[in-house]
Amino acid sequence: MEFLPDKLDFSGTAINLFKSSDKVRMGYSNIYTGTYTGAYEFELSQDKTKFFYTYALVPAEKKDELNNDIIGMYVYDENLKQGFIGKQN
Repeated sequence: MEFLPDKLDFSGTAINLFKSSDKVRMGYSNIYTGTYTGAYEFELSQDKTKFFYTYALVPAEKKDELNNDIIGMYVYDENLKQGFIGKQN
């Protein structure tokens, strides 16, 4: 889908970039530092040819000593063609 600023309209069809099979963790605020950590992160590569989309999943165990963060990542090129997909804990 492309935005046409002269017409203030969109052209083309929408592309579904992400659908998780697991529950995605909500973002949280740190009251001591005043920072916010989101469940979803969007970044561009340094050469601006790749788009990185990462997310954090809800852990299986709620106890910190038992769980590890599970981070998923999708990578797309400048044409939104899907590259790497994976999860890491």
